[in-house]
Amino acid sequence: MYFNQDEESIYNIVQREAPPPEKPARHRSKHDPKMPPSASTFKIENTSKPGVQNLSGIDPLGDGGKQKYEKQHATLGTVPGSNRLDPALWKERMEDRKTVNSTSDVNKAQPDKLVPTELKPQQKPCVPGTSSDVTSVPYKPLPPTQKNFIVANAVEAILAAPKKVKEEPNLSKDRPGYGKVPAYLQKIKTDIVEEYEYIERMQAEEEANRANKIQEMTKEGQEELIEGLKARWEKVNHAYQSQTHLTKLDTLGKIRRKETNEKELSQLEKDIEKISKAHLFVDTTYYN
Repeated sequence: MYFNQDEESIYNIVQREAPPPEKPARHRSKHDPKMPPSASTFKIENTSKPGVQNLSGIDPLGDGGKQKYEKQHATLGTVPGSNRLDPALWKERMEDRKTVNSTSDVNKAQPDKLVPTELKPQQKPCVPGTSSDVTSVPYKPLPPTQKNFIVANAVEAILAAPKKVKEEPNLSKDRPGYGKVPAYLQKIKTDIVEEYEYIERMQAEEEANRANKIQEMTKEGQEELIEGLKARWEKVNHAYQSQTHLTKLDTLGKIRRKETNEKELSQLEKDIEKISKAHLFVDTTYYN
């Protein structure tokens, strides 16, 4: 019988537990998990044969695809501690060994055992003896002496006459022209003096020419120059007065024209004041 869960029903009052989901069957591959992949080079020993296994991918050898020349321990490693030696086996191995006698013990028990069977030829000469035959006479040390060599050497050094030092001639002092100024320096000094004199003459001539060209301006020329400056002042002043009624300078051009007129009027007044002096001298160098 079918009941709608969204509609009102008495069967909806009692809540029923949801059935657990069915677990699917575990997947098991049909291939052997121990079989190496196709053309695998893992656990292959270095040899002249092709270093691969399971080329066909179907394990044709029947033993997991492994070849016969497998390298020993060619996996990810052995179990930790498996290569450790067993103390019992180590003791059995050391039982066959015997201790070696020292050289002193061997020399006491068998003195002839350490004697060399063949002597090498002597490479260095013998120590000289007291006679001419150095090979037959052994070396004899000198008898002891009571001489204090340190004191004796000090006394000999004190009483020794000083050595005569050979006086060598002073070549730099005996040479000709020692302490004199070289000729090339004299020539350079003369050239410098002549150059300074030439520069002084040129400056004196230039000052004389400039003094000759400075002339006093006549009264007529002075008045004419003042009249020209005044006329220029009237013209600039007229342009400046035409802008004084402007109370708001809202453009950059107006501001620049006003500043230019003020600077030019100030400069013209200074020039007129200078030219109005009693005596006015003019340099005619740049007018010729």
